[in-house]
Amino acid sequence: MHPLAYRLILSLFVLLLIPQTAFPFIEYKITPSFENRNFVLNRDNYHVNDFETLETQLEFTYDNEEKIKLFLHPRFKIDFLNSHRNRYLPLESVVTLYGKTFELSAGLEKISWGTANSFNPTDVINRRDFEDDYYDPEKEGEVIVSFQKTIDQAGPFSELAFWGALLPFFQEAPLPENDSRFSLAGSAGGIPYTLFDDQDELGYPENLGGALKISTTLKNTDLAVHYYHGPNRDPGFFLMIDSEGALRLSPFYYLIDMIGLNTESTIGNWGLHLESALVITSVNDTKPHDIPFEENNAIPTHHLQFVPGVDYTFHDFFGKGELKLTLEYLGEENHETTLRDFRPFKNDLFSGFQYDFNNSRLTHIKMGVIKDLGNREMIGKFEFSSKLVKELKLEVEGVWVIRDSDAQTPLSVIDNNSSVMTRLSYAFGKRF
Repeated sequence: MHPLAYRLILSLFVLLLIPQTAFPFIEYKITPSFENRNFVLNRDNYHVNDFETLETQLEFTYDNEEKIKLFLHPRFKIDFLNSHRNRYLPLESVVTLYGKTFELSAGLEKISWGTANSFNPTDVINRRDFEDDYYDPEKEGEVIVSFQKTIDQAGPFSELAFWGALLPFFQEAPLPENDSRFSLAGSAGGIPYTLFDDQDELGYPENLGGALKISTTLKNTDLAVHYYHGPNRDPGFFLMIDSEGALRLSPFYYLIDMIGLNTESTIGNWGLHLESALVITSVNDTKPHDIPFEENNAIPTHHLQFVPGVDYTFHDFFGKGELKLTLEYLGEENHETTLRDFRPFKNDLFSGFQYDFNNSRLTHIKMGVIKDLGNREMIGKFEFSSKLVKELKLEVEGVWVIRDSDAQTPLSVIDNNSSVMTRLSYAFGKRF
């Protein structure tokens, strides 16, 4: 680049950052942590069975409180037992230009869609890190350019917002290694298979994604309609024979159209919510397996997923505490668990509670159970979090899995996944 052009671009960037009001601010927060997750039983024939993770996250925000905001969220994470879980790329890095009724954002960003507590079928924008934790994968940032326009009042609707986004760059979802705790291995027709290293991606322009969202509030009800077109961020799988004649499970990506609806209403202490997603896959060509297996097409069928739920909140429970009880049904019209339609939560019931002590230590307890209504399989989870001294925080989490002997559902396809996790973290930062 010519030196003069470089100086001009740098000068324009500096001008954008010059405060335009009397109250611009810079804020940062640094959180180092150490986590140990111990699985109650080892998986036979796999070398890595526990996690020991040291991580530092930095959250940095600059906002001139008039037209520009910059948010950076880098991290450094190492696992002493499994180097494949090491992470160095930022979780988010977003610059936003905004006014009173609009926002224009670009960068690496996480977008959360959904109203349900246990499972969010409409949350399809970001890929997930299955290599890090197959059962509870962390959401990864995506390269997104988005625009939002908000209207304060339009007839009976308040906070009417129109949001649109382009996802111009596709990234693969990290998948477990073949010798790791979450190794994806099995057999088909008595022939064993392991996960193939390479993922079969869509070409350009098929790998471009686009999304729309319209949200508003009508009296005591929040409404949102979503649409997404692009590659499914969670890969599908087909059976292939590699160059050495071995049977492999090969990841691949396919196009979806997702139409979603989220509603959430509050009536006194009661909360009612519904999340639903219709996923259409007809735009894809057939994806055959290399061997005869079930239907000879690995592209998932169209499916409708829905999560209706109800909450009840007790205020001033045992002092200043707040207790929230939740019941949800996680359903789908297709209950099959073939490789083609191997999705979790097709006929399950979630029940749980959350208790916030509302004290200076920010102590809270959460517990929930997801029960598959078609068999005896179940997943339970317990979480406890509280500050110990100043900003030193302790988190404890327990996960237990009950599985059928044939283990034919995503809830328990991987054996021996009950675990106990403890995490210590310390947060410090400043706003100026």
